[in-house]
Amino acid sequence: MLTIQPGNSATSTITVTPQNNFSGSVSFTCTVSSSLIDVTCSVPATTVNTSGSTTVTITASSLARTPTLRRLRQKTPPGLGWLLTALALGAAGWALRKNTRVPVRPVYVWSTLCVFAIAFVAVSCGGGGSSGGGNSSYAPMALVCSLPANAKVGVAYNGSCTATGGNSAYSYSVLSSILPYGLSLNSSTGVISGTPGTAGLSSFTVVASDTESPAQNATQTITNFVVNGNMPLTLSCSLPANAMVGTTYDGPCSTSGGTPPSSFLIDTGALPAGLSIGPDPFQPNSTTIARITGKPTVAGTSSFAVKATDSSVPTQTATFPVNNFVVSPPALLTIWCGEVTNAQANVAYNQMCFTTGGLPPMTYTISAGALPSGLSLGSSTGGVSGLPAAAGSSTFSVTVSDGESPPQTATDTTTLLVAPPPAESGTVTVTATSGGIVNTVTISVTVPAPTSPSGAARPKTAGFRR
Repeated sequence: MLTIQPGNSATSTITVTPQNNFSGSVSFTCTVSSSLIDVTCSVPATTVNTSGSTTVTITASSLARTPTLRRLRQKTPPGLGWLLTALALGAAGWALRKNTRVPVRPVYVWSTLCVFAIAFVAVSCGGGGSSGGGNSSYAPMALVCSLPANAKVGVAYNGSCTATGGNSAYSYSVLSSILPYGLSLNSSTGVISGTPGTAGLSSFTVVASDTESPAQNATQTITNFVVNGNMPLTLSCSLPANAMVGTTYDGPCSTSGGTPPSSFLIDTGALPAGLSIGPDPFQPNSTTIARITGKPTVAGTSSFAVKATDSSVPTQTATFPVNNFVVSPPALLTIWCGEVTNAQANVAYNQMCFTTGGLPPMTYTISAGALPSGLSLGSSTGGVSGLPAAAGSSTFSVTVSDGESPPQTATDTTTLLVAPPPAESGTVTVTATSGGIVNTVTISVTVPAPTSPSGAARPKTAGFRR
């Protein structure tokens, strides 16, 4: 046997001496490509001697074949039987021609040599096989699944997967996935049958294997296999009547019946500005729920219709009309700076002004009067804070504007009294030296608080005004 490694060539000679002084030798050179795809065997010009003085020269063309990619055989090849048969037939043919005294013709010698060459190639180069079959002498396997698109919950279903090629004793299985609930695959026949129990889409891969060793395999992947529901598709929406400009809104829509998953859209009309319909963020794996969410930006009334489409074959649709959907304007904007407490000079101060209603963001300004020296107003917080520099009283107005267009405004006016700084006390040490004698005297010092400004009184809190 001639063994050839991928990407190399090898030469071998066969010498045959059957009988009647016939002798001949045939040399072959076989080359195997590195990819194992091409095998070429060439037969050079050959001279065959026969009995008597007759000499015949044979020129045979190259023999080439393209086998299916496979592993090289490691056991005794079945082509050896063909080689022995060819040798016997060739010898018998030559003996017949010799004994009947029929003249030797080149065509006979050429034919016999080609039989030798074909048998030699079968022995040396081996036979082809399908992918996955290794040393297979069978045709490559293929798998075709015929699955009618009429699967429905509660209704018996029947489809089939059929393998061809390879060794015809096949086994079937589902690879790395599962069939729809209620269906099963017959491992011997490839029939998919049963009564579906759940509507929806599924994907799975069927694999067929033959009985070779190693076995050939063939697969087919089925995507979006539909099991239709046995109930009509219905759609309902629960939309709270509290939509307000600048306020987060949330209203769910859901389907029942039909075949999940369902898709949702606005079929007619339009949602209020700032709202949209999309998947349920609270149940991301849900296939039957959508939500209308967002923050409305414009007050007003609108009408629209929500439409749902399921995955049935053919699809089912359902709509839910919404009439006179109201988006209210923001609540009336108000401001209140609270019970203003007295401030004190040189003591940190902080007081907030509060708002209700309106549409964020809020902006605060001093619209009249002035804050005491050392204090300031936070334009985005409405807080009055700082370190008052001096005693006294101040009257001022705080105005807030919201984020609407045009904005709402509200104003609160109040008076703030800044009291004198607190009394201070301490000690002073006085040291006197006279004639080498040191005298130390410690004196306690108290600085009284300044008197309040003439006529100043604790201010009252002004009510908020529009």
